[in-house]
Amino acid sequence: MSSEKELRELVREVLLERKIKLLNGSSAKYGSKRHIKELDRMIDMLDQFRRNMGRKDRKERYTVSRSIDSLRHLKRKATRENDRQRLIDERDKKGKK
Repeated sequence: MSSEKELRELVREVLLERKIKLLNGSSAKYGSKRHIKELDRMIDMLDQFRRNMGRKDRKERYTVSRSIDSLRHLKRKATRENDRQRLIDERDKKGKK
């Protein structure tokens, strides 16, 4: 086995080790569609919560808005990871042919 193949296997193992625990207690791979869908659900819940707050709660609304921004950032990172993983999978499939 060449060193490039060994390195690819090592990178693949490290990427696959990242597991995320979802709200329902199950786990999913970091960046998987389930993980991204879970982040979307959390963003939607917080956004609905923020919209239901009154004007007197402006400081709390700001805090919830910042939480939503953070979750959107995490979603972008997870989506990039998912894209990266698909590229690696495609390259490996082409290499096996």
